[in-house]
Amino acid sequence: MKAWTEGMAQLVAALMVVGSVTVYAGGEEKKETYPVDVCIVSGMKLGSMGEPYAHAHEGRTVHFCCAGCIDPFEANAEEMLKKLDRKIVAQQKETYPLDRCVVSGEELGSHGAIIDIVHEHRLVRLCCEGCLTDFERDPDAFLKKLDAARAGDAGAVPVVHEQEHHEHHHEHDHHQ
Repeated sequence: MKAWTEGMAQLVAALMVVGSVTVYAGGEEKKETYPVDVCIVSGMKLGSMGEPYAHAHEGRTVHFCCAGCIDPFEANAEEMLKKLDRKIVAQQKETYPLDRCVVSGEELGSHGAIIDIVHEHRLVRLCCEGCLTDFERDPDAFLKKLDAARAGDAGAVPVVHEQEHHEHHHEHDHHQ
């Protein structure tokens, strides 16, 4: 029985390292992989001290080189998550598939600084703060558009012309 329990514990640990599964509305499953290869606490490569340790923090899974990094993370979780998000943005920015906002369809940077956010360990680039509010209302719909763009679907995010912007865009004002 002890061998079975130890074997199950190793299996669970291995599954935590490989990734996690997120279930979306409608029962659709999507495998989420961890996007960085270093521990955000120690800076050591994940796996350099044995199997990485996955830790759930407020609905988000964070991987560490060892269980000893959890307490230092929790002591400064907000800053550590910002550090993780900066790594994710830097890593994914080069291969980001869109030059338009996934929410409005407008050119990124057309309303000032591009808003880079991380949702479910994925970079999402928006044209303005107003689009952030809209994104947060239904992130799954916009992530599907991002996935379609990554798969090469040229129509994933339509080009919006100025007249269409005024007629069909969201309630927020880009001209602030």
